[in-house]
Amino acid sequence: MVVVKKKNRKPSGKTFTYWYYRCSTYLNDGKTGCTGQTIRRENLEEIVFNDLENELKKWRNDREFWENFSLVDHTEKEISREIENVERRIKKLNKDVKDLFDQRDLFDEEMYRGVMQDKRKEIENARQQRDELKERLENGERESINIEEIREKIEDYFSGKLNPTDAANTFIQQVIVNKEAGTIKIEYILDDRR
Repeated sequence: MVVVKKKNRKPSGKTFTYWYYRCSTYLNDGKTGCTGQTIRRENLEEIVFNDLENELKKWRNDREFWENFSLVDHTEKEISREIENVERRIKKLNKDVKDLFDQRDLFDEEMYRGVMQDKRKEIENARQQRDELKERLENGERESINIEEIREKIEDYFSGKLNPTDAANTFIQQVIVNKEAGTIKIEYILDDRR
């Protein structure tokens, strides 16, 4: 999801600004990729920040968890997510090429060829990126996490040195909002370790 700023004008003429989150898939792919769900920023952040604080309290006080903490984090989920994002980008670029071809008569030949060449190069780069990610996934690439750094960040949060936004960026992998089902799922970096 991405943050979007919106300005409206009241009947009195006074303008006001509000912020909301909108699905990034919708922004990239339109209605073919997502229904375009939105949620007010302050509502989502209140839910996320409260859940984050509760999760950090659990981690902070779970002695057994820290004693058994694995220093190696398998990044398979992260790489799979990246592959999905690249696949969506390739799909959108292919659609752009098709649309460009369908609207070819709107461009002069030189401009058409230049834009088409740029799109094809983007597709080629995206495919190369996808292939590299798939290779990393096949090789079972692993990445280490510094246990002391994680514990220090948790303490920084509770001492006020780390604000909620930075804590969310540090500890949350993704937030999945399903307005139709009325659910918000928060995936944390340490979820696989419990």
